[in-house]
Amino acid sequence: MDHFLAFKIAAREITEEKMTAMLIKLRKGAYSSFSTKQIVSVMEYLGGWKVENVVGLEPGPSHPYGHEVGAPDWIEQKWQEAKRLEVKTLPTHPTKGQRYMMDVSEITEASSSGGPRVGFKYLDWWGQNALRFTSSEGKSFDLIGSDPYKIANYKLLPWIYKETNFVEQVSKRLALPTPEEEKADKAPRTRDNTGSCPCCFGNFKLRSKSTGLPEMVLHGFKRPGWGQVHGSCYGVGFPPFELSPEGTKHLVNLLEKRLEGSQNQLKRYQDKDLAEMYVNVRGEIKKVTRDSKSEYDWNQLVEREIRDVGNVIKSVDRDIRTLSKLVSSWKLQPLPEPGKFTPVWK
Repeated sequence: MDHFLAFKIAAREITEEKMTAMLIKLRKGAYSSFSTKQIVSVMEYLGGWKVENVVGLEPGPSHPYGHEVGAPDWIEQKWQEAKRLEVKTLPTHPTKGQRYMMDVSEITEASSSGGPRVGFKYLDWWGQNALRFTSSEGKSFDLIGSDPYKIANYKLLPWIYKETNFVEQVSKRLALPTPEEEKADKAPRTRDNTGSCPCCFGNFKLRSKSTGLPEMVLHGFKRPGWGQVHGSCYGVGFPPFELSPEGTKHLVNLLEKRLEGSQNQLKRYQDKDLAEMYVNVRGEIKKVTRDSKSEYDWNQLVEREIRDVGNVIKSVDRDIRTLSKLVSSWKLQPLPEPGKFTPVWK
């Protein structure tokens, strides 16, 4: 069965809920986690796209200009072979495994301290398996490789977003405006009802309270793609720094606790009787002991942890001193207004 036909069938088996979730991410431009198979499935769902298995042209490793340099007799043989493969124009339907060369230069002398050497330059391409993506506007792109379905999309997807109406198709299927249309419809952001976060000192909107000072809205969070908010700035819920330093005091208190913890951690790593520790080894947390036989050098790991914790201590201590100075010199300030200068707190 043809690869693309198999994916067309697979696309029809994806639930509407799953496909909608994929389209929402693609509309935002969040495509880094998508495989070629998933993109093909989305194209089949949207319609208007043609994807076919073809033989494409892959530039040689030294493209745009390759070169050969060597002894005269050997270069003469290479040059004759290059001239045999030379073409005036690249073929529309290349042959898999065939080499195509263009602009083969004449043989010229090459600088060398080891005796007579000559060389020549050329352009070259190779016929290779490819997936040809053709948009509804007739624009095409070849994803080239021995197995195109397993190639990373760092070239294909930027082309899709830049050169085709893919985003418009996705938005239309979701019954939503395009991100550009949505952005154009939004009123420009102003400094009305904003303040400086007492922790990160960015400018954000405020929410009013029935009693007391207004407070900072949610910010500094991540939304990976499934709707949930992960994390937020420590200043959320505190009054802006112009009106109160309480949020900054809270952050200083948190940093002081972190500093104490890091200092205790450093003492532990510096203890000559240290026998075991949990460390991050190539992205994985592992328990390592002094006496265990492993691929990890105990002394090097200890030195690394001491260095890393020491850097944390310096950074946290610097932030504590900076923030404490802001707290001690704090005075009431007016909230930001359009066109007015906003102080740089840090």
